[in-house]
Amino acid sequence: MSKFSTDVAVVGAGITGLSTAYALKRRGLACVCFEAAAPGAGQSAGRTRVFRHGHDDERLVRLAVRARAEWERLESELGARLLGREGVLVCGPNVAERAAAFEVAGVPARLIGRDEQASVLPVFEPPDGEAVFDEFGGSTDVRAVIDGLAAALGDRLVRARVFDLHESRSSIKLHTSEGICSAERAVVCPGAELDQLTAGLGLDIPLTVELHARASFPVREPGTPLACLQDRSGAHGETVYAAPMPDGLEYAIGLGGNDEPPVEEALTRLRRYVERGMLGLEPAPASVRLCQTSILPWGPDAFAVWETERIAVLAGANLFKFGPLLGELLADAAVSAPAGEDLSPAARLGRGVSAAAGHARRSG
Repeated sequence: MSKFSTDVAVVGAGITGLSTAYALKRRGLACVCFEAAAPGAGQSAGRTRVFRHGHDDERLVRLAVRARAEWERLESELGARLLGREGVLVCGPNVAERAAAFEVAGVPARLIGRDEQASVLPVFEPPDGEAVFDEFGGSTDVRAVIDGLAAALGDRLVRARVFDLHESRSSIKLHTSEGICSAERAVVCPGAELDQLTAGLGLDIPLTVELHARASFPVREPGTPLACLQDRSGAHGETVYAAPMPDGLEYAIGLGGNDEPPVEEALTRLRRYVERGMLGLEPAPASVRLCQTSILPWGPDAFAVWETERIAVLAGANLFKFGPLLGELLADAAVSAPAGEDLSPAARLGRGVSAAAGHARRSG
């Protein structure tokens, strides 16, 4: 069994783990990012995500503004288009309040009527009333960013399973399938495997794990840019989130309610939603994506960082849109300081603060 050392060990190569390792590399630190499966195969799996500014916690709106700047920097550094510019259409209650929150945060957004809603998302049958159009939102090309970050890390990305972490006063030891790694600090982004990796650290992280289904439906007449969607109106029987695939040939949709139904029920409900409200899509799914999602109890978009003396552990849901920004913040914490009050569990970041809280649980 080999022994090796590094400044910072990162556990997990989803969007946040990869972004953290990349940020550490940019800072000139020795780091290793461990991943048992292929990069992005866990909660970062799939081909598209929604980048949105709209959240019920206004602190997340401000974080999304900062995250967009990090996405644009990452695009420049990787030389790839990662973030779509199609916008996000938000339908449902409290759209005026959401538009006001956007204005306060400096997010370009506006209230639009049914005609313009049909223009930005022609496959959709808009409900009555106004909607908010988040002009700087859009779809994220998942594979482009995961593959780009993995390539940028090179041999710092190690295909190995981490079995456990042991913290002493002077260092951390990680037992892995490739040997024993000694590190000054560690950042753990384990997704659904959190309990297994943090059991011996004395941290109380109230995470629950659910199996979530998303389906992609063929676009009947591809070629027109399609906005992302948060439909909280219930006009077509469901609360959903949705985004175009990078090639524009399919449109991915997931249920956004509080309770995830069994897979077959979820797919039936998604097909029914398409038949009622997405008349520009074929109602038979072209593909189905299943993934585990990890949920904290105080909000649909909640996440936080739990810390020991030398280890930072990230837990939460709907993190993809914040990935590059979280990487920068976690890298800073690994170098010099705690992750900060805003990311502490006590901050309850992501808690719903409006009457609509909890109506867009899975949308990032």
